[in-house]
Amino acid sequence: MHTKKWELKSEANFNMMINREDIETDLNIGKIIFENVPDSLKPCWSGLILSTFNNYIKEVPNSVRELHSIIDNKDRWFKAHGQFSKIRIST
Repeated sequence: MHTKKWELKSEANFNMMINREDIETDLNIGKIIFENVPDSLKPCWSGLILSTFNNYIKEVPNSVRELHSIIDNKDRWFKAHGQFSKIRIST
């Protein structure tokens, strides 16, 4: 069986090869992936990942619904980071 590997650059500017299994268990890898997403895409990219989990929870919290309304309007993207912080605190 072939294992999928990705090459990422970390904030320390070194390349690292990671296995798919590592992504599932190492939260630092998620941080490195997020840091490599261009800033202009981060709100939509993050919202897309978050919305994937909406299918698995019974009731979507208001803080998450509010985030989706922020992401849908590019002029409000500056509020996205603060809304993500509210979500982290409330979950």
